[in-house]
Parts: sequence; structure tokens; C-alpha cells
Amino acid sequence: MGAFVRVLGPVTIGADTMIGADCVVTTDVPAGTRAVVRSQHQILSSGCRLQVFGTVPRLDGGFEVHGSGLSEVGITVVDRQLCPLDQPRVVIERGTDRLLQCSLGPLLGEARAPREVALLLVDRSGEWLAIMKPVVLRPPPVSYDEARSA
Repeated sequence: MGAFVRVLGPVTIGADTMIGADCVVTTDVPAGTRAVVRSQHQILSSGCRLQVFGTVPRLDGGFEVHGSGLSEVGITVVDRQLCPLDQPRVVIERGTDRLLQCSLGPLLGEARAPREVALLLVDRSGEWLAIMKPVVLRPPPVSYDEARSA
């Protein structure tokens, strides 16, 4: 295991497995697996009490945010200058103090999902935390019928 790897929850890590630095492990890792993470960094407002331990992409195109103090936050997709983007919108499907399960709302019109973005988490008091390069966001898959009617 590399430096600063975080293992969250009861998981099984198989033999002959390499887990790169800064990975967040939330599910079982099969034997012989190689896992790496793209680098990310965080920018916090003064006095911010939010903590993010890592972001994890999901197979359905959504993502999870692991940390603490997350129960009453909103998430906005922003560009590298922390300016909000109209699309895609983040939908928090389920949130607790330690985990946010998120998906992306549909893209409207001719809009395309940006390849690399930041996530801005803002709590009720206005304190914020920006996660730069958390994941490559992709819109939810479109069905064959929806694609034909577009």
C-alpha cells in the first residue's frame, strides 16, 4: 500500500495487490489488482470544518464523497477558477455526516460535460471546500431510444 491510503469500512484486500498512494478503498479489492488514483488537492475557506478524505467514482457514472461534516452541504460543479458551471448539476442521492452518494443531472440542449472540473462543497454557515480534480465527471448513460429521439 502506498502512503496515505485510506481503507473505509470492512473490506477484504486480496493477495499480490498494489494500492497506490492516496487511494480511498471502499470495496473489496480482488487478488492481483493494481489500483491508482489521480492526484487531487483541496482548497478550504478560512475556518472550514468540512473534511474530505477522498472521492470515488461509481460504475453508474456517479461518485461518492467520503469525509466528515458532510450532512448539511450542497455541491456545485465549478471550473478551475471556482466559478460555478450551469451543467452538469450534482444530485445528492443520499447523504450522511461521513458519506455523500451523488449523481449528475441530465445535460440540457447542446451542453457537454466538462472533462475535468472541481467540486465545491458549501455548508449552511457558508464555509466551503473545493476539491480540485476529484473525478472525471461523465453524464448518466442515455438509452438507445433517447439517443434516437434527440
